[in-house]
This record gives sequence, structure tokens and C-alpha cells, in this order.
Amino acid sequence: MTVPKLEEVLPQRAQSLPLSALKGCVVGIEARHFLQRLLAPANEPLVSALGGSPFRLRTYVKHQLESLRNEGITPLFVFHGMHTLRNEYGDWGLEGINHHCAKGWGEYDRGEADKIVPTFTQADVIKPERYFKLFQQILHENKVKFMVAPYSAAAQLSYLANSSRGLVDCVAGSAELLMYEVDKIIFHIDIENSQFYWISRQSFLMDEFRAKFPENVLIDACILAGLSSLPVFPLLENTANQGQQPTIQDALTLINDNGRNVSALCAHYQDNAQLKQLNYLENFRRVRLAVQYHAILTQDGKASTLRPEKSPSDAHEFIGQRLPDELYFYLSKGVISPTVLSWLVSGEDRESAPLDGGESPEYCTLVQDKLSPLRAQSLSLLSQPLHRYFYSKEKDIRQRMWFDKGRPTLLNHRDPNPDPHTQASSWNVNESHIQKLQKAIQAKPGTISFALSALTQEDFVAKSFVEKKKPDSLSVLKTTDEIICNVIWGFLQIRGYIDDKHHLTAYGKAFNIIRTTTQKYSLAEEAVYLAVEMMRFNLLNTKDMFPSYSGKPSEGSEIDRDSCFLLARIGCFSTLRHDTVGYNGPLNRHSLGYSSMVEAVRRHSRDLIEVVLVSLLLNGQAERDSLDWRALGLSFPFMEESNCGLGVAIKTLLDLHIKNKLNKDLTESNDHILQRALGWVKDSVGLVVDMDNVWILWSGIVKAINETDVVDAKTKDLYQKVDGWFVENITKDLGVTVAKQVASDKRKAVI
Repeated sequence: MTVPKLEEVLPQRAQSLPLSALKGCVVGIEARHFLQRLLAPANEPLVSALGGSPFRLRTYVKHQLESLRNEGITPLFVFHGMHTLRNEYGDWGLEGINHHCAKGWGEYDRGEADKIVPTFTQADVIKPERYFKLFQQILHENKVKFMVAPYSAAAQLSYLANSSRGLVDCVAGSAELLMYEVDKIIFHIDIENSQFYWISRQSFLMDEFRAKFPENVLIDACILAGLSSLPVFPLLENTANQGQQPTIQDALTLINDNGRNVSALCAHYQDNAQLKQLNYLENFRRVRLAVQYHAILTQDGKASTLRPEKSPSDAHEFIGQRLPDELYFYLSKGVISPTVLSWLVSGEDRESAPLDGGESPEYCTLVQDKLSPLRAQSLSLLSQPLHRYFYSKEKDIRQRMWFDKGRPTLLNHRDPNPDPHTQASSWNVNESHIQKLQKAIQAKPGTISFALSALTQEDFVAKSFVEKKKPDSLSVLKTTDEIICNVIWGFLQIRGYIDDKHHLTAYGKAFNIIRTTTQKYSLAEEAVYLAVEMMRFNLLNTKDMFPSYSGKPSEGSEIDRDSCFLLARIGCFSTLRHDTVGYNGPLNRHSLGYSSMVEAVRRHSRDLIEVVLVSLLLNGQAERDSLDWRALGLSFPFMEESNCGLGVAIKTLLDLHIKNKLNKDLTESNDHILQRALGWVKDSVGLVVDMDNVWILWSGIVKAINETDVVDAKTKDLYQKVDGWFVENITKDLGVTVAKQVASDKRKAVI
């Protein structure tokens, strides 16, 4: 919940002090607010056109952390947790292509190079939540503590600041903290100038509103002026100055003129059509109570409200159903992200539009239909060890899409077939077996490659089961390696890579074939997994799935265009490695659209694997006394989304190659074509290595489809035709040039 109107006022009332004044202090920092400043569009405006994470993010965060450490400041980052119960009109995120992004793409298509960056700078569509997991990984690598609040980070920081145990010395964050009882708030830490800016809550209220209004009326005014969870009070927009957004002062004036009571205000305008449509008073009361009695996690690991002695017995009506304290603990340590928990508690999953706008029918079908079984499996697995209420008919979970808000559909999490809990809990492999497997297959435990390669060892398969006739055969998992390996096996069985007899399915075999082809190279195994997933969803094809987008192949014959389509899409399974500067290269909305599809699959896979882990823990299948929880939560794949940069680079190279073939009067050498393509993406790191990895991945895919049945006959025929083109144009021409460049490139590729 953000309070944009208060954010605008804070700088005018701030005081500054040198950072040295905080030496020796523990500062509780609202992670979202901290990240929001680092993600300011001016830093890397083209992230919204490329996807993935900003190239400078990791460097920026490390610099900030190092500076705080040098000043003797100990930060404790607090992340936002689950959503409270949502109303129909809360924040949906993107609901289509952002206006400025659409304008920027138009300028790019018209070649108006000087306008593109300023236009995308105004878009501001990248939300910090996209990078929470990556941020947690960076914090853990730098030995900085963090926690995830049950719901609002501001409420959790309020608890930490006011605790009699002195858990933090001060707090830093957004204007939302003003809605809670925090005396002094740091709203900006200026590392470069060694300053911080803060306000006193009481003096701010006195100065800004001249002591005319009590505190509870100020909070009401903040809500009326508009939050991320509730739109602006309709009549307030009419009272604002012409052409301006309503302010907190406007809201206070409106309340003051109507008895300083929101109920009286709504009664006065009870016949207003907009108020009726929004069901405003009821939704206001829910938001207001959620602020007053917000849920927090105490130092003892108990979930409570900020005012437990006064909290109403029906708090679940405005916050959400209470979960076991054990689940709040796992959430606080980052073992599980808030996503699936929010679905369960709020009863709703909202899908917003991707960065490209989501105008493709294939994308809509993917997120609404093809990925809904993953959501249902995640919810079923999470509900299984909880109270039966979460399985009852009273607990329906709806999924709502930005393109069809008025027609939500139900997720069937009560009786999925097969049962994901039965599948995940059939694995019980201990450390001794894992060590033997590691020697036999030469793969790292805790990876998808290790899990699927292990099942090629016939003597191991029989030892992997929990014996049903021997209840005592289930040994409690004790080490981190045991937990990670068994979670990945359970995840892969749920996803259909392993059958009920713990043998590889066609998808598992395809993964192994591709991985065997690519294992000597620096290609990440996630790219292999995503390739198999996109094939099973019939989305690794040459179809023009984004007809309204620019950037599709248009040069040469049909097989030229098909080959360019397919190889560029394979490039989207990996990420473009880049120097820590803003991107300055070619863009392609078509590639961004396909990359959004890949990202949706990655995101849902991450959600499912986290739930498999938590299910194992909740069912008592592992010892929980000596685990490094934060490290455990960061040990699984699908951590970070890829950008579409490598796909764009591949298409750029192939476009140049195809045009060169068509130009019979003037032909360039393959080496010159490659250097031209590299020049377009001049700040990339190891691009030729990455291109070579795409060629290798394609070779593995072709081998897999020839030896398994993961695609139908029509798709197999298409792949074989493209492979013929690949042999003539890549293996014999560009591939030789790229291979020579790779051999001379001494930088190690880490995709």
C-alpha cells in the first residue's frame, strides 16, 4: 500500500543530517522503497523495452551496502509480504501497454532515435517486486540481514521501532510509515553526499496541517486521496483545482465539511453512482481497519496484530485468513515468496499485463489456460497440510486476468489429478545415495541436471521411493543437500518429467538429451528447462504470435524467416550479459513479447518449486533446527528473469546475414557481418560465446525431437527444415566465424 500524495509533501518538511550520525545504529529499511529509488527510470530507462533486471542493479546495491557498512550502519531490510483482501478496484499493475512505452515503440519504428530514451524514461512501469528475490540474493551474498513481513513492511517496521527490546534504532522508508506510530522516519539516504533526510511524525502533522485535525482524520484523508489498494474518493476529484490531482489538504477539507467522518461523508453523497459502483464505504472500512489492526510478526515468531488487546475477532474479514505461525516464519526467511500465499489468503490471483502489453492471444491463452494447472497444483500442495477450511467449498480461489476482469474463473485446487502431494512425498533419498550418485554421474547435487541424470542409474530408482508398506522407511531429511535434491525430484515429477515409477518421461529424456549435448558449454540448465517447457506448450514455433508488434523477420524466403524466428526465440531462453551501464542497442517488441511468455513459465515454475519445499517442511519430512533458512530459500532455480537482449542480438545477426545473401552485387565476409552485429550491442559481455551457446542449444533440441515424442509430427518436420537451413547458414558460415571468435575470447561465459 503506497501513499503517493504524502510522498510529494515529505521533501518540503525534511531535515538533514550527516550519515555519521547513524554510526553504530541498526536501521530498519523498507526494501521496496530502497529498491524504488535505485530503479528510477532515469537510471536504465530501456529495461521496460528489454525485460530482465537492470544491468547496474547488482553493482548499485553492493555500492550502497558497502557505503552503509563503512559508515558503521547495520541495515535490516524488511520486504512487503502478502496482499490483504483485495477489492475490485485495487491496483492491477499493468492493464495493457503503458502509454509512454507505446509511444516509445512508435518512435523506435520511425527511427526517431533521439526521442526513444526520454520517452521510455517517462514510462515508470518497472515495479520493485519483480526483483525482490534477486535483491534478497544480493543481500545474502553480502551478509546483510533481511526479513519478509506477513503483509505490510511499514507495519512491521513500526513494530520493530516501538519494541521494548530495541530491535532497530530507527527506520527508513516511504510515506506509508506516517500511517503507523513511528516517531522519526528517514525517507531518503543520500549515499553519494553522505547525508540522510528525515522527518518527525508529530512535527510534520503539526506543521503541515496546523494541528487542526486529529491523527485519525489524517489517516482517513490519506485513504480518500488514493492508495494503491483503493482509488481516489470520486467526489474529491471534483473538488481539486482545475487540471490538478487532489491533495491531502483537499481530502481534509472535504472531511471537515462533512462532520470529520467518512461514514457521514459517504451518507451525504449516497446517491452518487460512482460511490455505489465502487462500494466505496465498505472498501474504505476494510482498508482503514487493515491499517489500524495490521498483522505483524513478533520477535518470538508469532503472528499478531499491532494492537492485539483491541483487535476484533473478525480481522480475517479485512486482512485475510490466518495461517499457521510456521508458514509466517518461512515467509519471513524468504523460504517461500508471498505470491501463492496471497492467492490462498485473499482468494484471488490477479494476472497483470506483461511489459510488451500482452496483446497476443497466445500469451493470454498461456497465462489463463496453460499455466492454470501449475497454479492449482501449487495451491493444492500448500493447502494439504493446513486446516481443512482451505480445501472446503467455502474457499474458492479465483483467477482474474487484466484482459477479462469481469469474468473470473475458479482454480480447481481441491482434487487435482494426479495429486501433487502424493507425487512430491514419494521421494526419500538420503545423503549417502546422493554422494554415490554424484560420483557416478559427475553432476552437481541440487540441480535439475543431477536429478534427471540420476534416474538413468537403474540401481538408484528402486532406492528413491518411500516404501508404503513400511511406514518407518521414511527417514527424516537432515542436510540441506538432501532437502534440495528431494524437492527438485518432487517438482520434476509434478511437472511431468518423471512418472509414478520414478522413470523419465519423454520430457525428462528430452531434457537429458539436450543437457548432454550442451553440458561442456557454459549454457545454464534453466535455458534447457525453458526450451522443453515451451515445446510442450507448443510455443517454440515460427508462428507470428504478435501480429501487431514490430520486429518480426521480413527478409528472404519463408525458410529464411522461419529460421530467424525460431533461433531468435531460442535466444530468449538465456539472458544478454552486459557491462554495468545502461543498454544502448537494438530493440525488438516481438522478442520482448516472446520473452514475456518465457518469463511467465519461469515465474510459475519458481512458485511451484517453493511450495514443494514448504510442503516438505510442513509435513515434517525434514529436521528444521539447524538449517540456514535464507540460504535454503535461495538455493533453487528460476531465481532471476531473463531479458530478451540475446534474442534481439541473434535476430540482428541473422537479418544481416540474410540481407547479405540476397545482395548479389556486394557481399560481406562472415567476419564483417559478425563484427557489425557485435557493434550494435557494443556494451555486451561475451556475446559471441552466448551466440555459440544458442547454436549448441538448437543442436540439442533437434537431437531431442528426433529421439523423443515431445512435439508432434508437423512441428518435428518444421524443426528438421530449419535445421537444414541452420547447417547451411550457421554451421558452415556464421558458426565457423563465431567459433573462431569464441576460441580467441578468454573471458569465461556465465549465463
